[in-house]
Amino acid sequence: MDTKSDVKTTAVIQRDWHSTPEGDDFFKKFSSPAGRRLYGVLERPVIFDGIEEVTYKVLFIGKCGVGKSHTISHLAGLYCGYTKTDTIGIEVTDVYWPVKIWDKVIIFKLQCWEAGESSMKKYNHIVESCQDKVDLRVFVFSYTDTSSFTDLPAYISSTSDKDMSQVAASIVIGTRNGSKAVVSPSEIKNFKMSYGIEVYSLPQAYSGKMAESIPEIHPLMNDICEILWLRDQHYIMNNSVTV
Repeated sequence: MDTKSDVKTTAVIQRDWHSTPEGDDFFKKFSSPAGRRLYGVLERPVIFDGIEEVTYKVLFIGKCGVGKSHTISHLAGLYCGYTKTDTIGIEVTDVYWPVKIWDKVIIFKLQCWEAGESSMKKYNHIVESCQDKVDLRVFVFSYTDTSSFTDLPAYISSTSDKDMSQVAASIVIGTRNGSKAVVSPSEIKNFKMSYGIEVYSLPQAYSGKMAESIPEIHPLMNDICEILWLRDQHYIMNNSVTV
């Protein structure tokens, strides 16, 4: 099965916008004295009038213990150590991220979904809920667990879209990338060549450290937003959708 993605990042997002006075002003809306804010289901940030907000469903997939919850916390700007506890049922975390595309500021709301392996095996409705209308699949593995990497093709195949008119984008994130890594750079390179899916890396757990700052996390967040934006533009062009 050809799983290569047609969507490539092409720098439509202004990469250093977060460090400008305008960008800094926007990011303050999503922060508190302790760091970035986590919003509940009924909460939303105070957004300037006339600013467009787009919402995407992002599903995190991988074996138990590879760091799916940690990865979501990392993207949300929250501290969370690595654990091997299986998530019970479904958890959804809303992550807001402002970007500037060309000359327009857009707020991306990423609804980050994850579900424990045992729950997905036990309840079919959990699998169906997670897979329904996914915009981006994030396959997660650990650099310290070879099997979590070699299992990726099976995860990719089992979650592939049946409706080719609405194909989700895909990326891979490797956790615990450090001195104890057993997955080699050559294996990562071969995977990327075979599947055409970009692989990102997160370092070892941060011992007692607060959430990553905006400058540290913004390259990955910008890439995720850009991939989703380009996916929509391709869909609009290919289906002659009027917006």
